[in-house]
Amino acid sequence: MPPGGGGGGVASPAHPEDDGCGCGGNSVVDIYLSRSLYPETTQHIEDAIANGQPDILTLDRPSAIANRKASLRGIPKRPGFHRDEYPMAFTHEGGAGADIRYITPADNVGAGASIGNQLRPYDNGQRFRIVMCP
Repeated sequence: MPPGGGGGGVASPAHPEDDGCGCGGNSVVDIYLSRSLYPETTQHIEDAIANGQPDILTLDRPSAIANRKASLRGIPKRPGFHRDEYPMAFTHEGGAGADIRYITPADNVGAGASIGNQLRPYDNGQRFRIVMCP
């Protein structure tokens, strides 16, 4: 469970120095997402991982626009829905080949804000995983 309860806790920033893992302090951090608050997004992430998408992602904000364009190419918009991407466009793993699912805007925007807020302290290159909580 994240600090402060379900679905909104902020993970601690990675060590700026090598923490013994041999990855220059770039250990994997856990980002928490509430199943009860964001049921469509959490189900999409779990299904995408079960179907072969990576469970550990790498923060890569500069690639977001190009990745989103590549991942959504050929996927038509549907009124009343957002096209949710996993892996997300702001990750190194995002882009062409991402799993796309139509979900409601409130679920998509809320989950995106939660994930984005938790990742705010981290630099590009930080590896993370999404951990589902109640």
